[in-house]
Amino acid sequence: MPETKEGIEAFLRESATPNGYKYTLVMVSATKRMLAQKIPAEFRLKYLEHLDRMTDRDSRWLTAEMIAAVEPACDKAYEIMHEAQKLPDGKFLDVYAQNFSTFALLNPSLVAALKMSPTYRGRAEHTPQEAAPA
Repeated sequence: MPETKEGIEAFLRESATPNGYKYTLVMVSATKRMLAQKIPAEFRLKYLEHLDRMTDRDSRWLTAEMIAAVEPACDKAYEIMHEAQKLPDGKFLDVYAQNFSTFALLNPSLVAALKMSPTYRGRAEHTPQEAAPA
């Protein structure tokens, strides 16, 4: 598991992770943070339905297992998210994607979830392994 910002960014480049995947996982962690709070049952249901709608029905990318693996955002990550949401025209999603490595340092489950993706696993299976030195 890459534990430095540089390691995370290298993983993202090597896995050719699209920006949409990055900001979606950050949004999952934000949603899970809300679910961890004491909230009325009707809001909890709405957040759970939101997570359910995020899954990729044909399991090409975002699976229920990946969503289950994502931990709630911590206070620092939530503070960054909250500030980004003040930007106009949905630009906060760009901030989430561009700063994914920062979010992943704060919440390593984001990278763990990416590695569970059928897309990532498929690429990893078809990537030639380096030959071991003789």
